[in-house]
Amino acid sequence: IFMHGSDGMTYNNVRYARKLASLGYIVIAPDSMAGGEFRHRDLAGHIPAHQPTPYWDDLGLYSSQSEGVYAQDTKPEEVVKNPECYRKLYENVFRMRSAEMHWILGRLPLQMKLRGVFTMGQSEGAMTVARFDDRRYGAMIRGRIIAAFSVEYCYFTPTREAAEFGGSEEVATLNIMGDADQYF
Repeated sequence: IFMHGSDGMTYNNVRYARKLASLGYIVIAPDSMAGGEFRHRDLAGHIPAHQPTPYWDDLGLYSSQSEGVYAQDTKPEEVVKNPECYRKLYENVFRMRSAEMHWILGRLPLQMKLRGVFTMGQSEGAMTVARFDDRRYGAMIRGRIIAAFSVEYCYFTPTREAAEFGGSEEVATLNIMGDADQYF
């Protein structure tokens, strides 16, 4: 299950999903921008199989910017000015994105539940994967990959306790962080 960042299925999010699929994994990537109640982006439409798509650029899945009460364009100077506003926003986003994960995990085919799944997220999606309480799913969760989120107390987390892993300590976890990430 792949959880995109705060701008939807763009850039690295698409590259990760494509790479995993090319390695033979089934990738389920819920798009919380596609008609959500609290934020959305207009979809650009179907991309025909014969149409070339960029690898390093945005794929062009959307025809609008993000709109809605949970839409954000995180600017570090705004976070510094009003950290509580961003903590509240991201706590609401976390609840919404966690509900997406529970919905998917609860509806997987039996064969997938028996074989197990990995969860992965990029940036905001990584925050969700890191904080997500996966213990109710037991051995079905085989691992988690967190990309571009440092799992620390910051504007993505409302409290210091929320900045810790929310799931089972027995689940193998890989955290991918760059040393030039402007947000973490």
